[in-house]
Amino acid sequence: SEGYSVLSQLQLAGTLLDQGKPEEAATAFEKAANSGGDRLFTDFAKLQVAALKLGTADFTETENRLNGLISDENPWRFSARELLGLAQLSSGKTDDARKSFEQLLGDRAVPAAMQNRIQVLLAQIIAADVTAEAAAKSPQSRGGEAATEDANKSNLEKPDAKAAVETEKEIPSATGADAADVKTGGTDPKAAAEPAASSEASPVAENTKSDGESSVPSDTETKSGGTSN
Repeated sequence: SEGYSVLSQLQLAGTLLDQGKPEEAATAFEKAANSGGDRLFTDFAKLQVAALKLGTADFTETENRLNGLISDENPWRFSARELLGLAQLSSGKTDDARKSFEQLLGDRAVPAAMQNRIQVLLAQIIAADVTAEAAAKSPQSRGGEAATEDANKSNLEKPDAKAAVETEKEIPSATGADAADVKTGGTDPKAAAEPAASSEASPVAENTKSDGESSVPSDTETKSGGTSN
């Protein structure tokens, strides 16, 4: 059945990640995403693919993967929005990245772990801007523009999935109304998707493992004291 197929692919992808084979894992997640199974599982798989390919896929490809995951109704929206901001930052779209991160910080439902990561990224962006501005005012032999470009490159680290979303072991995930940090591989994705009694929803799931259990925790769990990275 479709449900069994998607779970099987998620477990395979988790095993491949544990074996240090991210490319093969991404392929397995891709198959899960296209399996036609439960949307909670397929959207989770799409999120994993986007995270694993963050450093190699071009911005348009990543954006297309995430467009369907960032809507307010999607349980993985926080993780998807964080990944979109990272993709923007990696592509030199610093202003767009800043806006994406600031919007996440302005949402009180975003889990604390994600807020901490985003604050670090925003601090890097601000530091790069300050250094670039100083370089522009005091151009050296290569001229103001060159100095500004060098300053940006040296002060703004190129983000990757591990930096903010811990792609290999921890990937943003979601359950309930929102997405929070979770790990792929311990609890049942559907169980994770059910909001806790006294929590708001919020995204990385501990990669599904070959022991038979599949976990797709959610943003809500992390915010309410569940799995977190």
